[in-house]
Amino acid sequence: MVRSGHDWSIGGLTRYSFGRNKLLVTGVGDYSWARNSISVSGGRGIAQFNGESPMHPLLNTFTTLFLEQNFIKEYQKDFFRIDFKNSRENDHFEIKASIEYADRAALPNLEKTSPYRWIDWKGREFTSNVPDNAENKTDAAVPPPMQPHQALTVGISASYKPWQKYRTRGGKTSYYDDDSPKFSVGYRKGIRKAFGSDVDYDFVRIGIEHGFETGIRSKLRYKLAVGSSLRSDSVQFPDYQHFAGNRFFFQLGDPVGTFRMLDYYKYSTSKRFFEAHVLSELRQFLLTQIPWFRILGVKENFFLHYLATPDSDNYAELGYGLDIGIRFPLRVEVANSFEGFKYKSTAFRIGTTMNIGWGKD
Repeated sequence: MVRSGHDWSIGGLTRYSFGRNKLLVTGVGDYSWARNSISVSGGRGIAQFNGESPMHPLLNTFTTLFLEQNFIKEYQKDFFRIDFKNSRENDHFEIKASIEYADRAALPNLEKTSPYRWIDWKGREFTSNVPDNAENKTDAAVPPPMQPHQALTVGISASYKPWQKYRTRGGKTSYYDDDSPKFSVGYRKGIRKAFGSDVDYDFVRIGIEHGFETGIRSKLRYKLAVGSSLRSDSVQFPDYQHFAGNRFFFQLGDPVGTFRMLDYYKYSTSKRFFEAHVLSELRQFLLTQIPWFRILGVKENFFLHYLATPDSDNYAELGYGLDIGIRFPLRVEVANSFEGFKYKSTAFRIGTTMNIGWGKD
């Protein structure tokens, strides 16, 4: 509904778990005015431990049913959440804030004889729904699941583009992409004892991202971020700092800030981290020295991803790719991973040059 510059919307999501015979219902209401928006959501839902949802649930359903690979790990939460945002597209300054109260519980795997595995692959078995995390490593063959708990959490973040330029023509304003670096800072807090909340922590993150032309149809883009816990008396795994990992051969998400081979949860941390991402797009380098490739619009790419946490042992990825799509932007890549500055493995990825974000569950 729209009235006098005020926008209202109401929606919801219903999911049914056949394996557990449970109905899950969540709802959301949005209200926006001027440059502000408020979103109120709640209900009973399923959430990924990585709150940024690096893999879409439908894609994970496909890999589970047809490939016998359950990549993402999830938990159930009964929650109430409020989000606030103050910004305009490509504006100089943006601020976001949120508060959430959630009753969280682990979800066990269905039995291995479950009929929902449509193809039985030799040498493959479903992995535990308990995330494999280096920081929480135990001597047990199967780590214990997350214990039921309540969590009252708040967060606030702000970003600033100090040199954002724009032009106004015919009363319409257009912004120049990547004209200014984007600086960001975020703070997350778990509040203990309030409404029975069991979490108690403070975490700060600072980042910068930018992109600029390096030649005709050539570009360099980078993202850097650093964060640290100020206090971590009681931190549950959903509140760890998670990273944009990928274990599937089809690469989706932000082509700059998404790792190509990193496990979704292995190096998630409650302590401190530094990550760096660099993507260089070149119109003329090796194969593109051949005029036929340039006529077809092929571009070459080099990318570097780096992650430092107390347990990551200087995890890094170095790779090469080709942008070969014209109507649909397609990218073919080969990536190499390293740990402790030693070669670990190689993987091939097919992806898109578009930034496809799934949003949160």
